[in-house]
Amino acid sequence: MQTPSHDCKYEAFISYRHIDPDYSAAKNLHKMLERFRIPASVRRTFGRRKIDKIFRDQEELPTSSDLGQDIENALRDSRWLIVVCSPRMPLSKWCMREIDLFIEMGRRDRILTLLIEGEPGESFPEQLRFVQTERGVIEREPLAADIRAKSEGGRQRKLKVEKLRLLAPMLGVGFDDLRQRMRARFIQKALTAAAASVAVLAVFGGVLFYQWNQTRTMESVAAVAQISDLVGRSQIYRVDGQQARAILAAAEALRTADSRALDSLDPQAALYNAIVNAPGDKPYARLAHGGEIQTAAFSRDGSRLATLSNDTTVTVWETRTAKQITVAQLPDSINTANALRLDVADRVKLDFTADNQLVVLYIAPNHRRGVADSIHSVQRLYVGV
Repeated sequence: MQTPSHDCKYEAFISYRHIDPDYSAAKNLHKMLERFRIPASVRRTFGRRKIDKIFRDQEELPTSSDLGQDIENALRDSRWLIVVCSPRMPLSKWCMREIDLFIEMGRRDRILTLLIEGEPGESFPEQLRFVQTERGVIEREPLAADIRAKSEGGRQRKLKVEKLRLLAPMLGVGFDDLRQRMRARFIQKALTAAAASVAVLAVFGGVLFYQWNQTRTMESVAAVAQISDLVGRSQIYRVDGQQARAILAAAEALRTADSRALDSLDPQAALYNAIVNAPGDKPYARLAHGGEIQTAAFSRDGSRLATLSNDTTVTVWETRTAKQITVAQLPDSINTANALRLDVADRVKLDFTADNQLVVLYIAPNHRRGVADSIHSVQRLYVGV
């Protein structure tokens, strides 16, 4: 198929029923198409960085005898017609008229379909199922992207992949070829995003180091199970809108995979999704700490974060809002300065009990007296609310 010319105002015209789920599918498709960035390898032949404007009539047509001049003009100015097909589509005379008009313009081979519900026989309009040939009328199922699912969320997930089935002919490439190009770009972006996330996650460096130090002695089978669990948690956090926790979980999965020389594609993809594909705003937060953070710990339910800075201040934060809950100073009875000059990760430990009580454990520098004597004190400084 040849590359479309540049004499049209719209790349595509979306024909659909103005009722859900047809309306939601058309709206999501419209957004995905206009936001799609064409891979560089395709861009060289297509001649553009992105898809041109997509026309989607957002209002029901008035009860008149024709489509209206604006709709007809939009159809004439569109390179492609995309029909959102469901059992409700053939019942709309206006949608059928849009298809007829596009066929009358000699553009039958530029009609694409998006199947969202029902079987093809009841969802595809007859104008698209039956074609007049020299041997008479024959039935031919049109090229369709299939996003049928039991829920709106399921349809949206399928559309992220099936949109490529619609874009491939529009860009003049094969579906499999376009999918492979997008996968290669996805992996490259995941690697780039993983590198860029270091600056965002710098404040949590002590947390990541502590978690990695705790898991480095695990067996390989346990490491694989942990990576799978962290990737799953990252996906759940991302869907729930908890982006900071999604990034932390995915970054930890990537760190564990690299340290064990395991396949890191899944953690890379999870980290990319947590950073780039999170819904809503990107809630990065900087913690206003008085000194450099030396070590940190999350509560078991993830709602609290405790940090220890080099000025011997212990601060407890609410992870959802990044607000301080309480600030405490380590007791003078603990030789904190001496400990912090050595290795704070080995000398001072932060942990939470099951009921969100923070426990600060100090290990004295002199280990020659034995492990039991090296525990200088254990003090409960804070009870979480």
